[in-house]
Amino acid sequence: MEDVCRSFADFYVTNKMELPNQTQEGRYFDRMKQVYPIHPEIFDLLYEDGSTLTGFQRTRGVLQLMAQIVHRLWKDGNADLLIMPGNFPLYDATVRNKYLDFLSQGWDPAIDQDIDGEHSRPAE
Repeated sequence: MEDVCRSFADFYVTNKMELPNQTQEGRYFDRMKQVYPIHPEIFDLLYEDGSTLTGFQRTRGVLQLMAQIVHRLWKDGNADLLIMPGNFPLYDATVRNKYLDFLSQGWDPAIDQDIDGEHSRPAE
């Protein structure tokens, strides 16, 4: 865990011109260790952006979604050293539906075509 977080922190320092300022602070490394194996930006996005969605219960909603994500990644044998937004298995119906529960209608096609799924552009 320490080695993974240190490698990310070193990468962030090396590429500081292309990354947000908070990644340069020493406490960012500590945050990474506290929430490992999940990247801290995931929690920030879900807590901050999720809290603006109608019906989204911050702690419960984030924990339920993350539990489903981690479970699916475990079932798939994912061996990535850090769970990042690109790891979200939106191809899984349970994860996808939980994610879509909090969004307005119309996001299904965007996810299917542009983000994740068997026939999405990234899959091609």
